[in-house]
Amino acid sequence: MAQSPRTPLPWGQLALLYLVQLAEPITSMVIYPFIARLILELGLTTDPARTGYFAGFIESLFFATEALCVFRWGRLSDRIGRKKVLIGGLGALAISMLGFGLSKRFWMVVTSRALAGALNGNIGVIKSAMAELTDESNMATAFAFMPIVWSLGSSIGPFIGGSLAHPYERFPGTIFSRWTFFREFPYFLPCATAAAFSAIIALATALWFSEKSSAPSESTPLLGTQSGPQPLAPIEPPTLRSLMTPRLMATVATYVLLALNDIAYLALLPLFMSTPTTAGGLNLEPNVIGLWMGAAGALGGLVQVLLFPRLHRAYGEKRLFLLSSCAFPCIWPTWFATWNFAAQSDSDWRQTDNARTVWALLVLGFVLYTLGQFTFACIFIFISNAAPRSSLGAANGVSQTCASIIRAVGPATMTSLWAWSAGWLAYTDAPGRVVAPAALTVYAVLELVSVALIVSGTFLREGKAEGSAVVPLPGADADEERSL
Repeated sequence: MAQSPRTPLPWGQLALLYLVQLAEPITSMVIYPFIARLILELGLTTDPARTGYFAGFIESLFFATEALCVFRWGRLSDRIGRKKVLIGGLGALAISMLGFGLSKRFWMVVTSRALAGALNGNIGVIKSAMAELTDESNMATAFAFMPIVWSLGSSIGPFIGGSLAHPYERFPGTIFSRWTFFREFPYFLPCATAAAFSAIIALATALWFSEKSSAPSESTPLLGTQSGPQPLAPIEPPTLRSLMTPRLMATVATYVLLALNDIAYLALLPLFMSTPTTAGGLNLEPNVIGLWMGAAGALGGLVQVLLFPRLHRAYGEKRLFLLSSCAFPCIWPTWFATWNFAAQSDSDWRQTDNARTVWALLVLGFVLYTLGQFTFACIFIFISNAAPRSSLGAANGVSQTCASIIRAVGPATMTSLWAWSAGWLAYTDAPGRVVAPAALTVYAVLELVSVALIVSGTFLREGKAEGSAVVPLPGADADEERSL
């Protein structure tokens, strides 16, 4: 059977949506390279090994408050349109980031981080708008760029945070070293840079984004001619219970596990790279961490752009999802091996014979994470195919709410587990190390979560679920409406 030609993609509109999406990882991850140092400077603890408890809490706040509000933003976008919600979310990100950069107390950090998540529900709205701009012939290509954009933002954000933090000391002889404001607020520059990006994209969205309506227009005439077609009655939005079909619930459950794997990696990576080797880390500086995360994210985005459309056409979303998800269980043993080689010397491991091995294993960990990112484009396609277009905002709101909840719980849980496990590390005077089994708890939990993702992926179903529409679509076949 011959394949139907693919519909050309509206690249101008999609580019704006990708830029809107890019603002979220930049603003959420710009703090990652310096969060451990910020906690120490706030006086919350004097023990570097215990920064994980506070880092996880601060990182989780964004997703916790987002989880409380993102479904409402999705439903609101179904009623008032995607564009207004997108602009409001970008404006909220800009304001909250400025607040974070000006924070000098713990409660100020908490408030600004919480507001950033509560007032931003863009990720679910972006997926809905993107699904409305595409069809079955080109949806895979459009969604393929979403994890690429996330990878790019995941690299730009930490690069900004690691490069621009403490400009008073880092850039002698410049305006930053002469203006005491930057000594008083050492993290304002990276936060203001992220805020400026969000503000610029908000303006671009207001000027150039043209959304495609997902519901009948309110301007539809109430009376038609006697011979003409009668106007469609307004479609009531589905209830949450009717929206949650078995297929959508299975897809959301898989998305939740994927989000947990992803946020565990992103939350633990800065700790893994920054904490001393005696606490299970690599003892690297913030600027080095930002550079590595930035380079890895940029390379990962390039790999996604070049490979995902081809791999999707060759294998389909389900087989590609399962193959890609197999990368996650390989990351955690690689991390442990990386630390194991770095901790063999009491001095700086970068000056030892093991340096090449450590760097190579660190690169391998980044490569595995990049391969695992193919799962995101796949799961976005699964979610969009599991819901009717008339309630895409609600469906993506549900999925993003669940993902945000796990992203809220994940960082605090995993970083606390990391700190607890690090407390069990013990060393001998000999070249070898004695590692208490409890010190491996965090890796064991991460491995179980990764395997659960693979198992959950086997329950995903491909293809459009036209019959699962909880709202009858105009012209739909009665048999299709009854089928699941």
